[in-house]
Amino acid sequence: MPGFPSERFVNLSEWERNELLCSICQDVVNSPLVAQCCLQTFCRDCIHEWLNVRNTCPYDRSILNTTQLAKPPRILLNILAKLEIRCDFASNGCQEVLKLEELSQHSLKCYFGSGFCEKCFCLISESDESHKSVHNCVQSLLQLNRKSNQEIESLKQTLLSNTGVTDDQIGDYMLLDVNQYKSLMNEMKALKEENAITLERLERQEY
Repeated sequence: MPGFPSERFVNLSEWERNELLCSICQDVVNSPLVAQCCLQTFCRDCIHEWLNVRNTCPYDRSILNTTQLAKPPRILLNILAKLEIRCDFASNGCQEVLKLEELSQHSLKCYFGSGFCEKCFCLISESDESHKSVHNCVQSLLQLNRKSNQEIESLKQTLLSNTGVTDDQIGDYMLLDVNQYKSLMNEMKALKEENAITLERLERQEY
């Protein structure tokens, strides 16, 4: 696919805007390749499409073929990976801003993408994609609810194993805010210290 429009990026510097552009599409390079003749960077799809109909470099018109294309330096790939970009589905309402290296994974599961039902926001399976009338919102939501309950139960078990909170206390425990939690932890620490002193006194028969 061609490059990423520069307006999709957040806080793109002037240097990045000038140095990371594909010389063909004039957007930020996507899957970059470097032409050995001029050291210019192109999107993989852009340069391959160009060379399908021409045998010259689009930048300096030197003779060029695909064997003379190379991967860019790692530092360039690292710079590209860390650029912050808006979601592919920003026009549909997604407000996520993420690193370019995270974009493809995010797009696969974005609720504003075409792979999700517009009514219930559940993921439409590949088998339903070609026949969207088959998709059942109620069944999908019930399945999502079951999955959520399973995850909650798993979190409860983790909470129990990590904190020792009994099952009938979890509801109250999970309602506590961070400050309350810290306060409880401090109280618990103080009680433990007091108990330790008490045990020492008992051992010395000073209690």
